[in-house]
Amino acid sequence: MKRWHIIVLILFISFGTVGLTTKEAHWVDKVANFYGDRAGKRVTAWRNMVENSQDVSELDKLDRVNDFFNQLYFVDDIDLWGQKRLLGNAA
Repeated sequence: MKRWHIIVLILFISFGTVGLTTKEAHWVDKVANFYGDRAGKRVTAWRNMVENSQDVSELDKLDRVNDFFNQLYFVDDIDLWGQKRLLGNAA
């Protein structure tokens, strides 16, 4: 992961951590246990970003969501799953 990805992730987490409900904390723990701590932190960052975006314009929400997902490393289906277009063709 590139250094700036880590910085952006830290900024999202520190942007305003909101308390997780017991159910959400359990979900984050399950993700972290299965996929690793980094994945659990991404879920927490996503949840915080969504919570902290409640009072912004729709355009700002779209920008924040776009920025969040642009942090993730894209892997083509053929490289990840060994199949081209795993989810099939668009109708």
